[in-house]
Amino acid sequence: MAELFSFTLLLTSALILISILTLFCGYRAFIGPTIPDRVIGIDAIGTNITAIAILLAILTPFDYFVLVGLVVTAIVGFIVAILMISWFSNPPFGLGNAPPQPIAFPHTVHAGTVEEGGAGIQCEFCHRNVTKGAAATVPAVENCVFCHKQINPENLVGDTQVNLNEIQKMVDRFHDKNPINWERVHRLPDHVRFVHEAHIRFLTQGESRAVSIPLGDGGTYQLPMSVDQACSVCHGDVARMTEVQPQKGQSLKMGTCLDCHKQNNVGTDCTICHK
Repeated sequence: MAELFSFTLLLTSALILISILTLFCGYRAFIGPTIPDRVIGIDAIGTNITAIAILLAILTPFDYFVLVGLVVTAIVGFIVAILMISWFSNPPFGLGNAPPQPIAFPHTVHAGTVEEGGAGIQCEFCHRNVTKGAAATVPAVENCVFCHKQINPENLVGDTQVNLNEIQKMVDRFHDKNPINWERVHRLPDHVRFVHEAHIRFLTQGESRAVSIPLGDGGTYQLPMSVDQACSVCHGDVARMTEVQPQKGQSLKMGTCLDCHKQNNVGTDCTICHK
């Protein structure tokens, strides 16, 4: 009798503990902050519910709890699969529309060639860390104001009033000391590390040589190239994009990275790209 009581107490304690852990998993699934966090949280909830159903089936005379647990697990697995498919098929992993930005920033105007009506600004002028560190970084609002306080909006391409409105948004952010929270377009999973400096250095430095890169139009590229050309290898011809978005052939997936590394005799050890 005492052994049965101890066994029942053990199962009841496990039931309570798993129920509490399920609540924590629910918090992670709801709060995130990242999609992988939510996927793991939902997956853990499914596993925990199955365990709870089995424990209830043992502790009570109702065997159908096991069936309920299996059905819930199947439903949760389906939801997780949908989330993963969505995560890996939408930008930046697939193709689609560019995310809306807080301020319109036409790259055709800023990075486009002078002959085509652009300002001809080099990539690294705004993305100043691209040749120095892992992240390319985006310009601070002070950098934007420095240029635009000397520019007559009437001389810009496009609707003058629209230009004035967008520039005023930027000036207001500057005076209010609020940063511009740009929406990321090209994003990799949280467990992946992509060092811009290393890739820019490989493409822009060293002796003259031809390399094969499985991105964009594919084929062979002649090195060394300019920083702007190096950026376009992965990001496409940004200077001709009003809104930057992943282009056909620019979907950055693990297989693409591995192919490029193998074709150019670069290491493929997991720790090179994965945290």
